[in-house]
Amino acid sequence: MGSSLGSYIPVQDLHLIPWALVGLGSVQGDKSCEVWEDAAFQVLFFLDRRDAGRVAAVGKECALSSVAQNDALWALYSKRTVVGRSAVGSTGSLPKGPNGEGCNSWRHALSLWSKALQEQGLPLETNVHLRWVSAWCRLRKWLGKNLPEVNATLRAPAAARTLSSLQAFTGRKAVSPLVTGLWQVCDGQVVPVEQGLAGELGMPVLSAENSAKWLGLFGGFGVYDYEISLVLLPLQSGLAMTRILRQSLAPLRTEHPELVAFACSCNFSKILLVDVCKGSVFAWTRRSAPMLEPAAPDVNSGDGLLCWMEEYLRRLEQQIYQVAVPKPGALMGGISLFPQGESVSLGCARGVEVTGSCVYMPEHPQGWCYSIALRLIDTSQDREFSRCQLKSRRWMIQEDGREPEFVEGEGVIGMFPILMDEGWLLNTESDPHDQYHVPEECIVPGPFRYQSCAGRNASMKGYISGELWFVPGTIRSPTGASFSVTLPPFRLAVPEYIF
Repeated sequence: MGSSLGSYIPVQDLHLIPWALVGLGSVQGDKSCEVWEDAAFQVLFFLDRRDAGRVAAVGKECALSSVAQNDALWALYSKRTVVGRSAVGSTGSLPKGPNGEGCNSWRHALSLWSKALQEQGLPLETNVHLRWVSAWCRLRKWLGKNLPEVNATLRAPAAARTLSSLQAFTGRKAVSPLVTGLWQVCDGQVVPVEQGLAGELGMPVLSAENSAKWLGLFGGFGVYDYEISLVLLPLQSGLAMTRILRQSLAPLRTEHPELVAFACSCNFSKILLVDVCKGSVFAWTRRSAPMLEPAAPDVNSGDGLLCWMEEYLRRLEQQIYQVAVPKPGALMGGISLFPQGESVSLGCARGVEVTGSCVYMPEHPQGWCYSIALRLIDTSQDREFSRCQLKSRRWMIQEDGREPEFVEGEGVIGMFPILMDEGWLLNTESDPHDQYHVPEECIVPGPFRYQSCAGRNASMKGYISGELWFVPGTIRSPTGASFSVTLPPFRLAVPEYIF
């Protein structure tokens, strides 16, 4: 039967167990019941948990099966697995499940986590932290429902040899398991990047017409010709990117040897790095000072990267970040980093709704990209017009504690959108400079949206607000008096988390 703790009895060899331990029928009333149960418990402890599960499934009429259903036994089984070593959200002695659900027993917990790990291609005996497994389960579930194109780009777990190269890269300093868990569950994305570094990173090349540039796992946005979609790098690609950065950034090599790139945009304009020993997350600013900005709160527990990931998940699940066209005119949607919900400023008048929000850009000279959306709400009877056209706007940009600056002019970015119930009308009146290059008039579904930049200031804090004037009908053929919509201020600030 074996005497070591790690020796298990295969279920097919159960006939070798003395018949006195597996006798059928009730053992109630037997004076030796406690002794019998203790002996049976010891026997079952040396079984593999899957075989013990088969024994437990036989039914209570089998005495050994009754003992196999004892949850104290399953608590011991759990200690052989990652569930017992890395319980998530513990309440008392029981962990929560992969989706935060409560577990009524250790056997239930092992069942839930076994399924979750199997879906990620990992065994229960893995050493990955369960918070990473939970995070990836939630993320894959969200992607499967909302953006399967991105889900299809995710790679299998990193091999042990690949993970060991991370240890060697840091000069043999201890690498935090709260960092390696990122790649232990998913070794990055298969997404094309621009040709300049694709070969060195071992990634496919992005073609000019390829819209896969918006498939970054960590979302993106676009303003004018500046486009960002943040890709999770495979570990070997991240190490290669770090070597490239070290060649041109001496402080990264000398002062921050523990930093490794883990995400970048397809055009390499934006790069995030993690301290693989401490877990701190940083954004490369592309400036000499400061060279790095914190992308997550500084924590002492070493779980900065994991907290960064969990915060990103929260925003996805609460629809703060949604699937949308990250840039007007883009051929496909992705995860848009322009926030929705409470982070959006909203103004409405005469059935015209105007919303505004912004994304902080640590790597860009301007600092913020803001997005303004215009659309019709209510009915044409309530509004007393079926369409209206933007005529002019006036923005107020105010740094905290300083006098505001005003920017005003005709239309927005050279366009004069004509809003309709179905969307907005694209023709020579709304697009006089032919920015959309559409050969004939058409209706573009959804709100009219445009993006622009707001510059940095001394305090890196401020607001944008504005007023927009519309004409019922069109500017050429008005059907009523012009009216304005006020957009309340929305905040410009360096956020706690940078995505």
